[in-house]
Amino acid sequence: MPFESNNTIKAIAVVFLFIFIFGIYIFSTRVSTKPAKPLENTAQEQKSSAYFSPPESPYKEVELTGKVEKSVSQKPKATHVLYNKDGSIIAYLYTDDDKLKQQEGNRVTIVGRIPYSTEVSPDTIVFVKYILFK
Repeated sequence: MPFESNNTIKAIAVVFLFIFIFGIYIFSTRVSTKPAKPLENTAQEQKSSAYFSPPESPYKEVELTGKVEKSVSQKPKATHVLYNKDGSIIAYLYTDDDKLKQQEGNRVTIVGRIPYSTEVSPDTIVFVKYILFK
């Protein structure tokens, strides 16, 4: 029966080993965790969406249709003029590339931007973003 007592000793040693490892695990997790600090109540203005605030622009987008002609520089920065069917000026146009030069003499719909404080009038200078093809 010495064989059985050897197995019993091994079983008791394994149980104590598991208890010892479990004790080290519990001790290390309890020591490493600190109590959480309560959050300070910071009085901040809450926004409607915490993750997105839409961009703000001083410009509004306008869509104008008419005949494009080269400007005779009556207005500073105006490169072209947009006329309606009866020949009166809708607005002056400004662009920094040649997209309007290709459309001179044609009837087009342009999409541009102007400041929010202004309305489209014959004195308005519209920055052309693109030409709308329908």
